[in-house]
Amino acid sequence: MYKYIDSQPETVNIALLTLTENQRDKMENEQDVFKHYLNEKKIFSQLIRQPRFWSIVIVMLVGVFLAFQFFLTSVKNLSTEELKASIDIVWHEARWVNKDVSPYGVTIVPSIVLKIKNIGTKPLKYVKFIGIFLFEKNNQQLSDGFISVFRKALSPGETSEEIFIKAFNGYKAKSKESFFRNKTGWKKVKVKVFAGTSSTPALLGVFPVKQEIEGLKIDDITEEQSGDSEKRYLTEELRKSIQIVWSDSYWIYKKYSTEGIIVVPFIKIKVKNLGTTPLRYISFRGNFQLASSGKPFSQGFTIGLEELLSPKKISEEIHIQGEYGYSVSSMKALERNKTMMEKLKVRVMAKTKVSDEVLLGIFPVKGIIKAEKK
Repeated sequence: MYKYIDSQPETVNIALLTLTENQRDKMENEQDVFKHYLNEKKIFSQLIRQPRFWSIVIVMLVGVFLAFQFFLTSVKNLSTEELKASIDIVWHEARWVNKDVSPYGVTIVPSIVLKIKNIGTKPLKYVKFIGIFLFEKNNQQLSDGFISVFRKALSPGETSEEIFIKAFNGYKAKSKESFFRNKTGWKKVKVKVFAGTSSTPALLGVFPVKQEIEGLKIDDITEEQSGDSEKRYLTEELRKSIQIVWSDSYWIYKKYSTEGIIVVPFIKIKVKNLGTTPLRYISFRGNFQLASSGKPFSQGFTIGLEELLSPKKISEEIHIQGEYGYSVSSMKALERNKTMMEKLKVRVMAKTKVSDEVLLGIFPVKGIIKAEKK
């Protein structure tokens, strides 16, 4: 009995002792790792306190900086002579292009498109191309333009994509065809093309600017055709630039007194500028017609957009009131004969001083009579 009882504590003590030793080994291993980390940290801390360490770091950074600067210098800071010797213009086209087009006219500016080949030994990067546009007759400057290209270096032997240089200023007229009709007033222009990095720009060449506008040559159109197409061109620009986005139409009281009542058809609209230039002073006309036959009933005029309407903006309400309508002696007579009023529709037109009318839309006139415009 005693042997059995005494053996239990021995077994338990051995198990507890074994568990304690395992835990102790694990703790010793963790302490070794921590000591190793502390030793490495201590070594690094001692290292960065040494002047020699920082000397090496500074030398390495200076080396990287100088290498980068050497690259920039070799790529960007080419001398004028080196840059000129590295660029060969393999193709070019100089002509006039549209700068602004609106229902009121067009502004054209000279431009040049070119491709170059790197015939040098160094890559070309961050090169600015400059165009100086001059009148051929007296060399007076008309305008200039510039563009920076080659953010990605153009390697030796490679040919660039098209490089487009457009002048800031040019000529303005009612349409492109106006220039052909007034050939004597359209002076010939040439362009000097320069290229530069941080050095003095190098002159690459002088090129005449063709009297073409977006591919339309001066000999392609006669004066008679020019006059006819000018208004068509501006009319089409107006058509593309304006759109009715909201409307409401009904009848209103033109005269309301003890002497009698006159009601006339009425429409109010809002328009949106779909073009790229502001719109202003546009004439709006409403042709009120019988819905059944299209026979004219009345018409009204108004000048809208007295304030500039910027591109993508929507106007305030524009009101068009018919001149003629129905006349009755009293309100009772009007109500009694309301069913006899003809159903109408209205064709809304718009024009500028230099264009023909364009149709903006056709809308039904509601059989509602309102006391005032809102």
